[in-house]
Amino acid sequence: VGDSRCYLLRGDRLSQLTTDHTVAQKLVEDGTLEPEEARASRYNSVLWNALGGGVSELQPQVIRATLRPADTLVLCSDGLTAHVPDDRIRDILAEDRSAQDASAELVRLANEGGGQDNITVVVARVGGDRVVKTPLEFSAVDTQTIEIPWSTLAAG
Repeated sequence: VGDSRCYLLRGDRLSQLTTDHTVAQKLVEDGTLEPEEARASRYNSVLWNALGGGVSELQPQVIRATLRPADTLVLCSDGLTAHVPDDRIRDILAEDRSAQDASAELVRLANEGGGQDNITVVVARVGGDRVVKTPLEFSAVDTQTIEIPWSTLAAG
């Protein structure tokens, strides 16, 4: 929920697995706003689905993805994505550095870029802490979105 994101780096391709729950993203999906306009839109920081936002029924997004050796997952808050573009995130993740070092560098770049929001970054390397430098054939990420009513999650 909200505007925190999950990314998958496979080979040299960075894919955003989650969808931002912002009014701007809804406008993009409806065709009212172009994707390039969403980032600068005043609605980019207006959430329609968030924890603690007074929303009576949350709509969590659950993603299942088939992971492969050398894949890298990133969970991050909008404090990163507001200040560091996706191509720069991809470049940092593709470097031969540990998950901890990649996280620290991304936080540093976000702070350097303005860092006015909380900045949270978690990097997880599949199959070890270092990227395996072997070419991978990229195919579409196998994902499945599952809508789970908040009442089901709250019930336990």
